[in-house]
Amino acid sequence: MIGKYKFEKFKDVNFPVYSSTQRGSGMIVIPHYHEFAELIKIKNGSVDIIINTEKILCKKGDIVFVPPYCVHNVYGITDNTEITGLVFDFNLITVDVCGYSVKEILKKEVIKQYVVSESNDIYKHLNNSFLNAVELYALECNTYKMQMLSLLLNICTALVNNYFSKKDFKSFNRLQPVFEYIEKHLEQNIKISQLSESINVCDDYLIRLFKEATNKTPISYINDLRLQKAIKLLINTDLSITEIAYKVGFCDLNYASRLFRQKLGVTAGQYRKISKDNKNI
Repeated sequence: MIGKYKFEKFKDVNFPVYSSTQRGSGMIVIPHYHEFAELIKIKNGSVDIIINTEKILCKKGDIVFVPPYCVHNVYGITDNTEITGLVFDFNLITVDVCGYSVKEILKKEVIKQYVVSESNDIYKHLNNSFLNAVELYALECNTYKMQMLSLLLNICTALVNNYFSKKDFKSFNRLQPVFEYIEKHLEQNIKISQLSESINVCDDYLIRLFKEATNKTPISYINDLRLQKAIKLLINTDLSITEIAYKVGFCDLNYASRLFRQKLGVTAGQYRKISKDNKNI
């Protein structure tokens, strides 16, 4: 399924949280994707939600978790259909706070079950935090960001508890020095041997451990991180595409261009134009 990248209209681009409600029947959310996490609650009626190529029938009360970069759209089945979405950036929940990267463990490659139903053990916790976050979003108060961060932490806690056991965190905990090394040296030429040395293992074992934890090779993980940073620079700066590529750590512009088109379906130049066009709407 092909979808359009969606640029959310955040109140504050430095605090990426957005909520909206859609009602009616037929296609009420067009196919799209974004770099942010999203929760969708079916408040009334029933819907078909398509995530990537999977079609899921959801009923009133269900909460759907859509990981970043998943193409998704929604069809209202009943005339009284009503859904509310909450979009937020996992980067608001930092490694320093959690001890691990939420965006890495709650990514599309490892999430197989998107719907959290009322029978789920974490539903009450997730639902309460979701409803409070949506209500808070509509308000103006001096402590808005602090309160919202608290609710997003509760939401992420519920999601992590739903999808991961203690065993799943062993690999992540072991790899923390590796993740930190990558973040610190992203603009440089990072070698596998440097990563393996950071946790005193051989290269083959590091690659195997990395795949277990992230479903990616270290190189793929690094490339994805560089692309994410490149996207933000394309949107928020006037730096040339060449300057951006080198700034985020790509030493081969042609290689970076191929990766960008492969992941996003458009060239970096086309992406920047789409971004500017959306901002002007």
